[in-house]
Amino acid sequence: MAPLRVDEPIAVHHFGPDISETGGIEAVIRLLVSFSVGGDVVRAHSTRSGRGHAVTLVHTLAAASVLARLSRESVVHVHLSERGSFVREGSLLAVARSKRMPIVVTNHGAEYLEFAAEHSTLVGTVLRLADVVLSLAPDALETSRNLAPNAMHAIVPNPAVADKLSPAAGSTGEVVLFAGEVGTRKGVDVLLRAWSLVLEQRPHARLMIAGPTSDVSADGVPGVISRGEVSPAEVRVLMREARVIVLPSRHEAMPMVLTEALAAGRPFVASRIAGIVELAHGVQALVQPGDHSALAAEICHLLAEPSVATERGELGRQFFASTRSVEAVTPRLREAYLSALRRRTSTS
Repeated sequence: MAPLRVDEPIAVHHFGPDISETGGIEAVIRLLVSFSVGGDVVRAHSTRSGRGHAVTLVHTLAAASVLARLSRESVVHVHLSERGSFVREGSLLAVARSKRMPIVVTNHGAEYLEFAAEHSTLVGTVLRLADVVLSLAPDALETSRNLAPNAMHAIVPNPAVADKLSPAAGSTGEVVLFAGEVGTRKGVDVLLRAWSLVLEQRPHARLMIAGPTSDVSADGVPGVISRGEVSPAEVRVLMREARVIVLPSRHEAMPMVLTEALAAGRPFVASRIAGIVELAHGVQALVQPGDHSALAAEICHLLAEPSVATERGELGRQFFASTRSVEAVTPRLREAYLSALRRRTSTS
């Protein structure tokens, strides 16, 4: 590889889930490509699909073919989750490393810490193929650093787009929004137990649930409106109508729905876990996972006090602008790409 000049255009190729489908990682990659975050030429290549193993295999083989044809100066940015991702995307990392291409990896997995503890050999082998390993929270960074000490490590949050059309949170009705997979991992069972307590104090409140059903059903629950799986654009509209966003998850990394809530000026009530603590920045309400009574109390407080909802929402919007907007994340991600390029240049 020729000596690096920092003013040269950077070509970045993202490898991860199909961005035409719904999901947190899909939304992140879609945004990174749409706004060319960190690079000058930015492309996405699908490695997996939610439409089944056969479709995923086709995507993976096509991604491998693309990777084999890319120039050595292209930055390969691979997005990992858990389980099969470390085998599937890990094999693509091995191809990129054999070509001595600059490699950046981001760990998105909600259960990454547990998976890394159980499969440290696999995770370490994959991460050591990368030049730069990006994490979403400090505990994930520390785990990755221990498993791949020779790589460069940094925390770079997933960006989102500010919703400047979203009104003040206190101007809405008593509407609560949950957006995500409707299941126990996201704590929807806890939310439904909390909701019965909320209705005792706020009988006119409504809970909107948007997302694909996993292992919990909200059908027929009083005060609950189930929207099913909706598009990202529809989620944005629902956020504008809500006073508070809720996410009582048991496992998360850095959930996009909460970043998007801050981008829309919406306060949130969520579990005190992983990267959510940083997102809350001492302003948003956090409860222990599984504590439905505390969850209900925090929701009721924001429904009963529109001015508090507005204040927290606007503070969240300011925090988002300075830390998670496209403008804030772009230079941090570009530095990660430059670091990967420098490392490959120095070893070529």
